[in-house]
Order: sequence, then C-alpha cells, then structure tokens
Amino acid sequence: MKKGIFVLVVFLFTGIIGMYGKRIGHIIAEKPEIKTVRFSVFAGTDYSKYQYKKSKAKVVLTVYRFAGDKQELVWEGEIDKGSIKSYPSPDQPIFKEVSVFNVYDRNETLAAYYKVIYDYKGSEISYEEGISLSAGSNIDLLKIPI
Repeated sequence: MKKGIFVLVVFLFTGIIGMYGKRIGHIIAEKPEIKTVRFSVFAGTDYSKYQYKKSKAKVVLTVYRFAGDKQELVWEGEIDKGSIKSYPSPDQPIFKEVSVFNVYDRNETLAAYYKVIYDYKGSEISYEEGISLSAGSNIDLLKIPI
C-alpha cells in the first residue's frame, strides 16, 4: 500500500513539474525573429510645374525598438534626391529595406518613422509620421508620398 501511494505521489509530482516546466520553457525559449520594413518613397503629386522648380525635399527614415520604458534607435537613413521634381512616380518608387535581427515580439515593439522635409529658397516645412510594425508579421511596407 505504501508503495502504491509512493508511486502515485511520484507520478503526480512529475506531471506537475512537467507542466510547469513547459510553461517556463515556453516563456524562456522564445526565439528571436527577423523583422523587415520596406520604405517606399514616391512623388505624391505632379511636381513638373514651374512653381516647383526651386523646391527641394528629403526624407529621413528611422526604426526604433521599444521594450518597456526603454527606447533604442535601431537604424536611421535618408533619401535626398535634391529637387522635388527628381522623385519618381508611384509606379516606380524608391525602395529602402531594413532588416532588424533578434526581435522578441512578446517583449518588444518595433516602430518605423519618416520625416519629410520640404525646402523652398531656404524656408523649411516638415511633417513626421510612423507606424508600429505588426507583431507576428515579418515584413511591413511603409508608403511615403512626398
């Protein structure tokens, strides 16, 4: 009888440890992912008119990683074609692709931002927008009309 109770206790104990161990192992063993963001930059309107002759534009691209209260700049780049008329049409955009390695979806969030800066004879105006990259998705596209 003592042997039967001992076997039952050992069986229950190993079952509980196994279930608890799987839960901890699942939390600890989250595999890092590679996230990719594709920036697509193009002229959002027809800039062939005379009034745009001396206008310039550039786009500053950034990718940030957020984990709790911490924020980290992962990547920053710039697209500067000079004259605003030099930017391609929407059917032939300029592409920049950025891959970020070792992303843990449960604990971290990636965000992609862009800042468009217009310059006309030394006067600048700009705006900034961004998106949070999708959890579970490995590739996100950010379209940027200037």
